[in-house]
Amino acid sequence: MSKASAQQSKSRFGCWSAALLCLVVIVLLGTFLWHGIRGAREAGRWAWCNNYFKQLGLAMHNYHDQYGSFPPAYFADRQGRPTHSWRVLLLPFMAQEERYGHYRFDEPWNSPQNLALADRQPIDESGDKMYLCPSDWDAGKDDTSQVLFVGPGTAFDGPRTTRIQDITDGSSHTAIGGEVSESGIHWMEPRDLNVEEMSFKINDKNRIGLRSNHPHCVNVPFADGSVRTIRDDIDPKLLKSLITINGKEDVSEFFRNQ
Repeated sequence: MSKASAQQSKSRFGCWSAALLCLVVIVLLGTFLWHGIRGAREAGRWAWCNNYFKQLGLAMHNYHDQYGSFPPAYFADRQGRPTHSWRVLLLPFMAQEERYGHYRFDEPWNSPQNLALADRQPIDESGDKMYLCPSDWDAGKDDTSQVLFVGPGTAFDGPRTTRIQDITDGSSHTAIGGEVSESGIHWMEPRDLNVEEMSFKINDKNRIGLRSNHPHCVNVPFADGSVRTIRDDIDPKLLKSLITINGKEDVSEFFRNQ
């Protein structure tokens, strides 16, 4: 090979190397930006979800101020069957009086008249559904991702009501609900997360329990109106202790790690 040919080959190799290096830089930069944008969007969705649990807590306390207790998990008919959900009862306390006014309490939640409200899930000023986390992208269009813990020992034991003074473990130490992505629960349906059936492992792939599409965590409202983000590595026994209203369990470990 002549000296000129060798120089040309070297020059072409240098150009290809430079082009390849530029391509690698572009790919890496694009990947970095994509992850950054994706992370920023998820942070926004997490903040939205956290904020609406705070609004839910405020609505719960406004209901308590008016009626002397938190709302029941559901109203029941004469046979004890659940007929109406707390999510409907809170509508007037979430600036949703118009929707509440069209709801028929003399009919079950899934009557034709009430199901006509199915597409009228309460929304905020930006058009986002108030009972559905924006990260819960695979949920049904009328479903909720905001549920309460229900059953014996909880603040929402069926049709019975609970007052703040009934929560002897302390309202700031008692979790009342959380997120369940792809819950399959209609927002008007009187159904929630039963502590006698649920998994206390967050993001359990085998049983229903608290779960979300937020990275390794869920938002959880407490009885005092606060909202805490709980990681999915929390001890299931500790989570179970946080849910009872008068179990007298030691939950100091949880608050030390917050």
